[in-house]
Amino acid sequence: MEIKGADIFYRAVTNWSRIIASVDRRALALMRISLGSVLLLDLLERGSWISAHYSDVGVLPRDFMHRILWEPSYFCMHAWSGSPVWQYVLFVVSAIIAFLLLIGVRTQLMTVLSWLLLVSLHNRNQYLLNGGDQLLRLVLFWSMFLPLGSRYSWDARKINTKTDHDFASIASLALVIQLVCMYVGAGLAKAGNGDYSFEHVAHMTDLAGPYFNAFVRLSPSLAIGVIIGQLTLPFLLLIPFKNRLFRFSFIGLFACFHIANLLFFRLGVFSWVGLLALLGIWPASAATKPVMSEPSRYRKVALLMLLFYMLFLNIISLQLLHGPRFIMLPAYALRLDQRWNMFSSESMRQAVVVELEGINTANQQLPLNDAYASLRWRNYIYYCPFIHEPEFKDNLARFIVSDWNEKHASSEKISKLRIVENLFETRSGEQRCIKHLLYECSFE
Repeated sequence: MEIKGADIFYRAVTNWSRIIASVDRRALALMRISLGSVLLLDLLERGSWISAHYSDVGVLPRDFMHRILWEPSYFCMHAWSGSPVWQYVLFVVSAIIAFLLLIGVRTQLMTVLSWLLLVSLHNRNQYLLNGGDQLLRLVLFWSMFLPLGSRYSWDARKINTKTDHDFASIASLALVIQLVCMYVGAGLAKAGNGDYSFEHVAHMTDLAGPYFNAFVRLSPSLAIGVIIGQLTLPFLLLIPFKNRLFRFSFIGLFACFHIANLLFFRLGVFSWVGLLALLGIWPASAATKPVMSEPSRYRKVALLMLLFYMLFLNIISLQLLHGPRFIMLPAYALRLDQRWNMFSSESMRQAVVVELEGINTANQQLPLNDAYASLRWRNYIYYCPFIHEPEFKDNLARFIVSDWNEKHASSEKISKLRIVENLFETRSGEQRCIKHLLYECSFE
């Protein structure tokens, strides 16, 4: 009886995982094209400030990076040299590989190389990142084990693509569960504050999009709806019966969610990666029941271990469990570490906006905040109140002054630079702003 019961349980779990993991190869191909496009656009956006953000002449030299930001198991080709030339070479190589991924040439190899280069880029300067970069890194990781090149690619030109569009594997199951963890984790981070409201975001000007002012005037109940939706709707993906109906419902609702984020907030690649990830979980056709496929038993075991490790990391991120530090070493090596705290209840209670105040020789205000207003710059400057090593602000001020003065006439050169923190707090329904002078220096 025990053997029969174990066999029934095994069959039930196997059938459930097959249903949840079933995806469409054509949708995976569209996800590949989208991934390649997002990687190229991300490199283009970062390319405006390569020397500033990634070389030793910029804001984060390698020796300082290793002292405040480094883990022993990190992988970073971008830190092999501090020369701007080396960074430009890596950016060009990354762009070529991303393009080859987009058109599907040696797809699996290009996916692995794109992931390695993305991890390396992220490790070089983590102060530039947000949740969208984290999601991109994780989607690309699971994509290494998916047949992204089996449709609409150079690799697929000799493959019969008229039939057998459906696919299921532990990797596709992991991608589905990864999205569940992301949305539920974000919902739990928001649910920590009973009076959560998006009106608190009004002062986080570096995140506001073109239609933000209209958004914050909407009913406060919208915030509660978002939290409830993130906490409950992702579990639709895990229901084995009528899974196609539930999955399509989830994809439609969260596609609208990401489109709204594109309109209302400046979140970098987050919304685009969220949309392409929804393509990756497009369900298989109702007429077929794809068998879970892995090329070898060793790969199957390895992917199962990675799947359970990913679940464990999400539990740790919620501070439900604590473990010895060595448990995190593989996570840092593969950059599977994850924390979904964008717009968390903590950040909503206390919004921080950091501004650069430049004064010229005529004692006039200079538009530094406009000149360094990109999302990457805003992300980096945001950390000024939280990094207590003086060298962080020294390096930032040195670069800003040097870069600005090099591009402007003598009458517009910076003679004094201040870094000011604006702390917006909401207590008992009342909002107030507290200003702190974080840094000040004068120049002849």
